Amino acid sequence: MAKLELGKISFGKTDAFNELIEFGTDYFLNSFVNNDKYRLPDFLTGNKCFICGKKGTGKTAFLRYLECTLDKPENIVIPIRFKSDFDDLDKEQIIDASKSGNQDDSAGQNDSSYTTRDIISMKSYVLMWEAFLINRIISEAKEKELPLFCADENYRDLNTVLMSVFGEKKERRIILPKVKKGTVELSAGLSSKLSASLKLELDFDQKSNKISYLKAAKAVVRLFTKLQSNIGSAYVLVDELELSVRSKDSHNKDIMLVRDLILAIDELNRACKIQRFNVHFIASIRSEVINSVISAGFEINKPIEDYGITINWFQKGGDYLDNPLLKIIENKIRASETLNGCEQTENVWEAYFDNTVHDTEVRKYILNNSWYRPRDVIRLMTLLQNQSSGESKFNQQMFDRAQQEYSNRMWNELSEELRLAYSQEDLEAIKTFFYKIELPFTFSYLNERANALGEIYPNIKRFFEKVAMANFATKMFELGIIGNTGERMVFSFLDYDGISLLEPMVLHTPLRNYFAVQSRKKETR
Repeated sequence: MAKLELGKISFGKTDAFNELIEFGTDYFLNSFVNNDKYRLPDFLTGNKCFICGKKGTGKTAFLRYLECTLDKPENIVIPIRFKSDFDDLDKEQIIDASKSGNQDDSAGQNDSSYTTRDIISMKSYVLMWEAFLINRIISEAKEKELPLFCADENYRDLNTVLMSVFGEKKERRIILPKVKKGTVELSAGLSSKLSASLKLELDFDQKSNKISYLKAAKAVVRLFTKLQSNIGSAYVLVDELELSVRSKDSHNKDIMLVRDLILAIDELNRACKIQRFNVHFIASIRSEVINSVISAGFEINKPIEDYGITINWFQKGGDYLDNPLLKIIENKIRASETLNGCEQTENVWEAYFDNTVHDTEVRKYILNNSWYRPRDVIRLMTLLQNQSSGESKFNQQMFDRAQQEYSNRMWNELSEELRLAYSQEDLEAIKTFFYKIELPFTFSYLNERANALGEIYPNIKRFFEKVAMANFATKMFELGIIGNTGERMVFSFLDYDGISLLEPMVLHTPLRNYFAVQSRKKETR
């Protein structure tokens, strides 16, 4: 049987969104590995709506898989990317509208018609996100000509209010196109469509032809929950719930916006369950985002705990050969064979890989050089493929040639996560601190090294004057940079909760090339 040339194998992209665009739906679906921990049926039925996990663990791939499999005539599928779809101007618009609206509405907050929850919502961005998401569903249903809801009086009123706030054009990304100082100016045609009761509810000003935005958003949510289901289903897939690292101010704003988007999704899903709508809101959330939001004093742990799952790819116990990360490589190769008109290989490891790399079985070697994330495996295999120069199998020499670039890229990715906690000067200090470090090392060695290097490098001295070594080591452990060594390896990605500062420690294997580490010449102290 003819075997595919190594250079023609498509291992995909480190970002599932890019992979889907470049290689197409068939390749993506054929190479996708449905990890049991995804609990796919629970998301389709609405029992789960949040998929959580660290960067690179396959959350976007899961949402893209849902997008592809749900793309049917009877379904409306709405992908939304928080990081890409909403720029700083969009975010500022939400914040400004909320501030202005609160000022305008403060006098009426003691009105008995408002519940405590309503008042709390009016002081946040939850209502804004709810109105935006509802508008997307109604707009997409109309564009697709799918009667998702019965066209009764509530539906007609909802459409009128949505057009009042979001405009009459089909601009899907728009969040608050017509809001100025907390109010929305209506066209004569739209104002004439508002009933007397709606005008009263929206604080309609006859002279200026304006309504209160926040009261309009509240009306949108109220009217949505009074609709009657008709035909079809809708799935809103929210991805890239990430926090800006450009500045502390942007970071803090994103925390509030992401928090309330999560709460809005939870609220809408609850409303849809009560009304028995075939409408589902699903979001992927990075673990560090959840931790940042919670540490900022905002409670989102209840909806995450009740309706979320955490994805990881490490398996405690059993045979490492059964790890689903290895299945990703197998599926990518077989999908590539199909793409190139070749017959699929039954045993890809025997056909495309040497048995061992540095005396370690090749599959175990690949896992040992990862953080047990799909992104790591795809990156390593892509770099390995770049070293191909006519070889018939991936061999040790190719792994060795790819190792330095892989090490560099992994540190670059980790640096992005470190920027959430440390400044650029701090990052330079951390890089210098680890450069040519001796392995294994102890806690006392780290302190001695910090003192010695601090006499040479002022940034290292400043860094450890403000950051305790124990806190630094714990942070490095959380990101998978260091762990314990000895009878067993203890790393965060191996599902361990903490590092022991009393036992020997090492840098994770893939980072050792980047930092040019050295072996200890004497016993660990």
